[in-house]
Amino acid sequence: MTGLSSYTILHIANTSEENKECLAQYGRLQCTCVRVQS
Repeated sequence: MTGLSSYTILHIANTSEENKECLAQYGRLQCTCVRVQS
């Protein structure tokens, strides 16, 4: 875990392999997590 701070939650019903771990952390299956590149 590099920190969930680098992820943002989008209200989109979509799941990806990488997002599964992020979703599991938040427990939101109806949301997708994408990496935020600052």
